[in-house]
Amino acid sequence: MNRIVLKNPSIIHSDGQVSEAKAIVVENGRIKAIDPDIWSADIEVDCAGKYVSPSFANLHTHSPMNIFKGFAEDVTIDRWFNELIWPYENRLTPEDAYHGSRVAIAEMQNNGVTVFADHYMFAEEIVKAALEMDMGLDIAPTLFSLDGRFHEGLIKTIELSETYRDFDRVVVSLGPHSPYTCSMEDLRSIAEIQVKSGLKVHIHAAETKDQVIRSKIETGKTPFEFLSKSGVLMGRTIIAHGLYVEEGDLLFLNENTTFAISPKTYYKLNMGFGNVPFLKDRIKIAIGTDGAASSNTLDPLEQARLLALMGKYLMKDSTSFPLREVWGYLMEGHRALEFDTGEIREGFSADLIIWDLDKPSTAVASDPLAAIIFSATSENIDTVISKGVFVKREGRLKHDVSKDISYLKNRMIELGESKGGETSLSY
Repeated sequence: MNRIVLKNPSIIHSDGQVSEAKAIVVENGRIKAIDPDIWSADIEVDCAGKYVSPSFANLHTHSPMNIFKGFAEDVTIDRWFNELIWPYENRLTPEDAYHGSRVAIAEMQNNGVTVFADHYMFAEEIVKAALEMDMGLDIAPTLFSLDGRFHEGLIKTIELSETYRDFDRVVVSLGPHSPYTCSMEDLRSIAEIQVKSGLKVHIHAAETKDQVIRSKIETGKTPFEFLSKSGVLMGRTIIAHGLYVEEGDLLFLNENTTFAISPKTYYKLNMGFGNVPFLKDRIKIAIGTDGAASSNTLDPLEQARLLALMGKYLMKDSTSFPLREVWGYLMEGHRALEFDTGEIREGFSADLIIWDLDKPSTAVASDPLAAIIFSATSENIDTVISKGVFVKREGRLKHDVSKDISYLKNRMIELGESKGGETSLSY
């Protein structure tokens, strides 16, 4: 038995409300009791003066792309894809993906993330890294029609879902890349599998205005209408970005459709922000970080902060995107995943952050949500617990990734000296 007791915490709940408790008792990875009168502990942590909240969920990233951090800067989005990312991705190896994922997971854990949804190739390597590092993973192996290996990849995805069926911290999802890189026929195959298996779909859609224009010219449909026609949007779906969702597109969505929003990427690649800020009360919004090649950091809090500021600016209303609403976006990713995380309630997985807001950057803030959303950094994240396991404690990460970092540095020199690989993909 492993019983952890967090004594005297102030609790920030998923709805942003704050309460006091004598203790939170964690037993065998789950929250056993809140505010009990008596308790015993194997490990006792004094949280007096600190806040305990649910951990963060990163609803969209590409963890192996930490190898490309800082590689594609100050370029147009066309050049980013066609000259720098897709050609060089074709030179990546499973070993690159493994080490890149380990470094990405360490970065996420340092920033309070304990569960994440990944959309990339080399799924087995990402799963291996996540299991080694006590991380909850929803993996959607990326599928493209353009490379001629769609059905081969789909079969492997189904096999992977069978392999990890009984793993409570690994979920396999279906990962067609996007409506502009996957054919209607292949997307219909995804929809058929989704209906039979109940697997979630994780897909990019309507990322830029130009994508929507091209889709209307080439197919006579918006990207969301195209996806709906294929049947892909019938079940549980994570939409990566989806910035240019139109009023009519709302008819194609359901209560299990969640938008993973990554504002730092949109600023950096000049993608705009589409209609999401104006439809925020009619769609489900959660936070993703995208990959390190575009967003540079895997920090959901940074993304949520940018979303709040962007929303206030675009809506010309400083009262919009209030603190508790933005906190809700940070929590929404948990609901889109399947790990019983995101709540401080009995029976839920013990995925928690212990916040120290008595740092110079956050000191004396009268509202803890204001301190966290607009001032905090990873320095304020004292401790991170992932299903009852300390992955960060008193500012120190459990897992040493120094060898992984050395590997990536040496490998990136090799890749940088090459000319990239051949690619059948085109943005």
